[in-house]
Amino acid sequence: MFSTLSCDYFEEEQFDWHQKWYGVKHIFTELDIKNDAKILNVGCGTSKFSEEMLDSGYTDITNIDASSACIKKMKEIYKDKPNLKYMLMNVCDMKEFKNAEFDLIIDKACLDSIVCSEDSLKYIEEMLSEVSRILKSEGTFVVISHAQPTYRLGYLQKQDYKWNVTIKTVKRPMLGIVSKYFLR
Repeated sequence: MFSTLSCDYFEEEQFDWHQKWYGVKHIFTELDIKNDAKILNVGCGTSKFSEEMLDSGYTDITNIDASSACIKKMKEIYKDKPNLKYMLMNVCDMKEFKNAEFDLIIDKACLDSIVCSEDSLKYIEEMLSEVSRILKSEGTFVVISHAQPTYRLGYLQKQDYKWNVTIKTVKRPMLGIVSKYFLR
């Protein structure tokens, strides 16, 4: 399903869905995410989000996307930044990662994209099961979504995951509307 994605729609510019780092940085500060936390950004696309996190002091950021064109582009852009790693990977099948490997997993519109796909319930379950598997027991999963909480809470509050879900709301830049943030 996700292996045929293209990066053409990004053209020459890097692109951020929903929110830039500086619009949500305060939430990561509130969560007390340490600079040396092992971080995974799923569905990274061509966003500058991870670069901006690196510039803010975070030192270990892995980014995955199912688009080979996006990953190729990002590897080229950040070839001189070894703390930003880019891997071609399907978020529904992250077997290259060990159990309980990450302190923080960030999803910025990846779940939103899967919700809109054919067979979405199957893929949502696969994605969230993988996130649950590779997230440390005391880790944090941040979902940055355009959807109202009622449309995402059912997926995130599944008892198997044992997640405590908290909702934070921030205004989206330039649009004056609100993005929802679901935190573990």
